[in-house]
Amino acid sequence: MAAEHPEDRRAARLAAIRAQRGSAEREQQISDLETRRKIDPPPKSGAVRTRRTTSAPRNRRTSGTTAGQAFFGHPWAEWHQMVDAGVAHLVEHAEAGATTTETELWQHIGTTLGLSLEDPRLPMPFLLRDITNRQLEDTGLLLTALVTRDDGSPSPAFFRLAAQVGRLPSVQAPAESQDATWTMTDRQEAFWRDQLQGLFAWYGD
Repeated sequence: MAAEHPEDRRAARLAAIRAQRGSAEREQQISDLETRRKIDPPPKSGAVRTRRTTSAPRNRRTSGTTAGQAFFGHPWAEWHQMVDAGVAHLVEHAEAGATTTETELWQHIGTTLGLSLEDPRLPMPFLLRDITNRQLEDTGLLLTALVTRDDGSPSPAFFRLAAQVGRLPSVQAPAESQDATWTMTDRQEAFWRDQLQGLFAWYGD
């Protein structure tokens, strides 16, 4: 029996998730989020919340050293295309109420842009940072909360990124030296799940 193509498996998974989106539990979660929105203050940026489901060009915000003509071997124009493709991929999953993995995200970007991408371990944190910055002002949410490890849980790097952008107290961000033995705390899990539900409600119908 031939192995199922990854894209076919992904399409089937998203279709199954979409079929469950009208459940009573999901509707209650969305209702709860809308209630919180009415009493919570707007994002620190003061930006008006508008729904963005496309990756239209906007100011590119990156951190660290940006000298030179390339970033991890990718010309800057290509890097920004990779960020755009990553944003579109995650918005699609948010609309479907689904998460994805770093591997799936990296493979999708390579396939979409026709690139033969190398090991993602070094560029991935910077890619997730730039994807987060692309949508953060509009939504007040971390789009990369949708990116999990293979076991479906967020990586410790997600919480460091959340602290870097001012959405999580720095004391709740694990140090890199703790990664090997790190276990998600109840507060971290509550923050992550709140981000997920916020994204599902924001981008869902």
